[in-house]
Amino acid sequence: MWTSIMTQPPAVSYALIDQTLPYPGNKRVFGWDDYPHKNVPEIKQRESFPHHFQKRNKEGWIFEESPMRGNVKGEMDLVIKMVKEYLKTST
Repeated sequence: MWTSIMTQPPAVSYALIDQTLPYPGNKRVFGWDDYPHKNVPEIKQRESFPHHFQKRNKEGWIFEESPMRGNVKGEMDLVIKMVKEYLKTST
């Protein structure tokens, strides 16, 4: 498992990736980004649009509000906290 941080202005993406997931393609467990995902209309309904948190369940992706706005230094503590919480519950 590893984390990925991309900072290609104006896009920012934080993700926890698990290469052992059985899903084809994207191995993201959860993450935050500001990509508008034009084929996912519910993202536009979020107050934080285009910023959002996304996680996977058995049916697909769940998109939620995100307090993050691309401030990597200011948001890293929250990213680390979420990864630690996931690791505690997934073992």
